[in-house]
Amino acid sequence: NFVMAEVHQNLTKENALSESKAPPKTLREKRLQDDKSSRHHELETYDEFIDLFGDKDPSEVDLSGWALQEIDFSEEPKDRWDRYQIKGAVFLGCKFPADVSPSDVRNRGASVFENPDNLPFKPYRGFMYQQEELIPNDVPIYEFYLKNHDVSTLLNEAMHDYSIQDALGDYLEGKTVIGVMGGHDMRRTDPHYRDVVYLARHLAREGFIVATGGGPGAMEAANLGAYMRDRSDQEIEEALKIIVENSEKFPEKEYLNKESALKVLRKFGYPTYMPSLGVPTWHYGHEPPNVFATWQVFST
Repeated sequence: NFVMAEVHQNLTKENALSESKAPPKTLREKRLQDDKSSRHHELETYDEFIDLFGDKDPSEVDLSGWALQEIDFSEEPKDRWDRYQIKGAVFLGCKFPADVSPSDVRNRGASVFENPDNLPFKPYRGFMYQQEELIPNDVPIYEFYLKNHDVSTLLNEAMHDYSIQDALGDYLEGKTVIGVMGGHDMRRTDPHYRDVVYLARHLAREGFIVATGGGPGAMEAANLGAYMRDRSDQEIEEALKIIVENSEKFPEKEYLNKESALKVLRKFGYPTYMPSLGVPTWHYGHEPPNVFATWQVFST
């Protein structure tokens, strides 16, 4: 009972496999080329912005109706920026060119929503979490979540969750997903842990995105297997040998043995394009997200 499947048949498995190998940017570029897409009025990176508008006369670029999410415009020449038609645009967590303030942008008729500096998370973001960002921040975010319940915090959390769900929708577009939920208490030394790793690798190789609750146990095993999609049996066995190091020192809460999992990352690299997705929540922050998901839907 380790695998609960919900299959979204939007693509053939062959297409799902070819697209799951590509970084999200490539998928985004493919979507932006489709004028019929209902989501083509969103942008999340400066490279996308340049691809669409970089060769156009800036005075002819009308951003009305566009949502620009966490884009860093700091490299945009101010003389071009001043000529864009930005009235009616929505800037969410963006950085602007030098000498351009959020007030300047608002005065030209755009809406600007800034990420507060006093929060351990960004309410307005363009993408889900990757491990380099999540590993040092999951504990501060969880502690903040436990202590703060005022209206301002709740609004920021709501906007954060909206941004995460929007990014998740972008990522899942055209993909085929298998969900692996629980059990969180499966130990790394359990023979079934190894079975789940190999099962998840097989599913990833067949073109599926392997999605879990992002936590420990069987969920970690599934994310580990998808993370090791392009690795050999010998390399998987090496990873399994590493991850059980010092397990006997954690008889009850093995997920606190973070060092062994991080050692696997140091050996094989951080997840980048691997079809490994985690969906942990702040509510279960006492069980830290596992480190083998390429993207983490880390939200309330």
